[in-house]
Amino acid sequence: MDKPQFGIAYVPADKQFFTVQEVAALLALAQWPEVQGQCVSYPLRANGSDVRGMVLTDEDNAALARIWKGAKLSEPTFPMSLPEWSQYVAAFNRSKNRPEWSLRPCVEDNGYTHAMMRAAAEEQFTGSLQGAIRDGTVSARDPITRMPVRDVRVLTGSHGLLLSRADVEQFASLAMIAISDESGATESVVLWQQRAQYCLQRRREGSKSWNKDAAEKFNVAATTIKKDVARYKRAGLGQE
Repeated sequence: MDKPQFGIAYVPADKQFFTVQEVAALLALAQWPEVQGQCVSYPLRANGSDVRGMVLTDEDNAALARIWKGAKLSEPTFPMSLPEWSQYVAAFNRSKNRPEWSLRPCVEDNGYTHAMMRAAAEEQFTGSLQGAIRDGTVSARDPITRMPVRDVRVLTGSHGLLLSRADVEQFASLAMIAISDESGATESVVLWQQRAQYCLQRRREGSKSWNKDAAEKFNVAATTIKKDVARYKRAGLGQE
């Protein structure tokens, strides 16, 4: 269960202004919605009949990475759904280079995992929003007059300030989240984010031609691809 590539934050159409805390909570919920069921939090190694398993060493992880690559599977991201996990277990069991130990999943409650991820995402979004307010990426507004605030001393705290729906939609798009009213009409996610995400995934997989591959896949110039990746990473979204 990787972090969703796209999320949808449902907001009533007549709500036009938001506090930083409201936006952070909305976006975190869009990324990590309330769910039920189980997920795999991380893999473990087990010897013989040991069902509990042990934490993987660097050597273990390197061996698994070679198996995933040989099976043409992308690098796993956790938490992961049980159906997704089954692909990796099957590749491990089929591999001629599999270690002597067995692969075991650490299974946890999906709702609990999502709640923990949601809390962490909300904290991250709060920090990112406060930074965006300070550098002028989004305009903070006075809670009474609804006019933009220019005083740097006020912006430093950002508590009580409001953000317009247009600014929230712009900020949300950087996190690949669409703002939707309750009727379900959504804003489209811009293509440059898809290109950047594709590139970073290819780089994580060890590709040396990720730039060329992306340019051909999306039919754009290689220089455009590089700008997409740089923009994506500046927004704090790209991890390698």
